[in-house]
Amino acid sequence: MSKQVSLPEGESGSQLLHRVVSEAASTFAESLPGLKFPVDPKKFKNTYGDSLSRFEAARLGSPKRVEIARAICDATATACELDDGFERVPLREALKRRVPDREIAPETMHGNAAPDLRVEVPFEGKTLRGDDVLRLVDRFHGDHHMTDAARDGLHWIVKHTEDNGGNLDLRKHKFAVLGAAAELSPAPLLLRAGASVLWVDPRTPTAPNSGTLVYDSSARDLLSQPQEITQAIECFADGEKVHVGMFAYAPGQARELRLAETMNAIVEQLGQSTVASAAMFVSPTSPAAVQPEDAAVVASRGHAPAAWQRALAFSGIVKGPGFYGEGTHAVARAVISLQGAGYQAAQYLSKILRAEVWAEDGMHVSANVAGISRTKSLEHPLFLAAFEGAPSFGVRIFDADTTRSLATLLMLGDLLRPKTSADHVHSAQIHGGVYDLPWQFEASVKAAAVLGAMRKPSVFFRRRSA
Repeated sequence: MSKQVSLPEGESGSQLLHRVVSEAASTFAESLPGLKFPVDPKKFKNTYGDSLSRFEAARLGSPKRVEIARAICDATATACELDDGFERVPLREALKRRVPDREIAPETMHGNAAPDLRVEVPFEGKTLRGDDVLRLVDRFHGDHHMTDAARDGLHWIVKHTEDNGGNLDLRKHKFAVLGAAAELSPAPLLLRAGASVLWVDPRTPTAPNSGTLVYDSSARDLLSQPQEITQAIECFADGEKVHVGMFAYAPGQARELRLAETMNAIVEQLGQSTVASAAMFVSPTSPAAVQPEDAAVVASRGHAPAAWQRALAFSGIVKGPGFYGEGTHAVARAVISLQGAGYQAAQYLSKILRAEVWAEDGMHVSANVAGISRTKSLEHPLFLAAFEGAPSFGVRIFDADTTRSLATLLMLGDLLRPKTSADHVHSAQIHGGVYDLPWQFEASVKAAAVLGAMRKPSVFFRRRSA
């Protein structure tokens, strides 16, 4: 039997999510005044989106904000085990053990072309560059589809690139990209910029045109080869520091959470002596902190909605408020229950909270919100219909290549600038308007799906991709 990263026997991702958050709510009850977190697992399962948003709003306002996040992250990490069929070992402990007699013979492929990554963004059939990218960024910001921090970060990377000859040159940087073949993975763009990239993914890479690609066929599957991958990154680093990108994703059987926690455990085992930075993309359909500029938009739209939106609210089809909390402690009601509690566990426990803890500990972290995109993972009839109706609610759905470019540029801006403090690590958000609604996002999605189905009924007859 091959090794496998597992959760405790008999515990699902949803159950783990409820256990670790409810334990924190109880332990830190005095620091979370007024919070009523569901004790009953069944009640939590039916309301987990709103329950997490309320909890996160209370945590952000707590004087023990980071302490609570650290307790939850430690409990989540402790739950993960490496099962080899004979014994189950805590994952953190397993990664400290060397794989005996491991022969490391990675394949190295060098591109022949010079780095040619300019600041460019594919958008609506065109490739925008330079000032046109800035105009697009300003347009998205003006439409309230990205935060001030995201706009400023993208402006910075454009200016930085132009000041350095017009191309992004990453030849002095090493990246270990976990989930390198993922649809939104930045690996192809990093190679175009001349970076050295360790490709970690079950899917085999092709030779790059530029940059240096390193591939170890015995260290490619995170859930069955976490020790081998840790050692492969150490070998790849060869005494230098490495940026670690965490983009692996697979649905079902709590794989989202197990993958995310495995990536986190690898980063922590490597430590800051090896890890130059850790980067991830956060989904907008998670309990994220609403930035002040978006909270102001929510208030404005709530006071003067369109007549048809007012009718939807009056009938109870859409329900407010759009966020819980206030001021700098506002948290979006953006969770989509159809994505599953296991998915949300990975987003909230393993990304949002973990990034904040790492930033507090001095690690260089990039953990920005990337827009909802037309990816294979969202080829569900409800989502496809909602995509058609989303513009009626002021929500933008991005093409995958647009999101990949914007998110990668924003990430590179983070990595090339000084570290971000823990309380601002999630302030750069390309949310597409998700956090500007005066109503719960899921209710708005369902209403948008009805509108979309009326406009394009064929979405309900499309077969999902394998």
